[in-house]
Amino acid sequence: MKALIVGGMAAGALTVLFCSSHIGGYFRRAAEKLHPVAGQLANCCFCTSWWVSIAMLNQFTVREWAATVAIANFTVLLIHLGIATVDADEEDSNAEVV
Repeated sequence: MKALIVGGMAAGALTVLFCSSHIGGYFRRAAEKLHPVAGQLANCCFCTSWWVSIAMLNQFTVREWAATVAIANFTVLLIHLGIATVDADEEDSNAEVV
């Protein structure tokens, strides 16, 4: 059970790395060169998390894989909410006081 949770969180973190960071830019550009639709999917964290979880499938059964995808998507959601919250806090602190 612990490996399942850690695997899902790792898949979510890798997905955000591939889809949202400068480091993952090579991955996104390569997918765009492969096919325009592949490039669009590479920019979608929730779409990419399926493929990252499939890459980990040899460690899990299909039922465990489904749970891994759910945990990965939840991790992606939490990371994006955290990023949005930090961005909103920075905008509030940079606002001019009238």
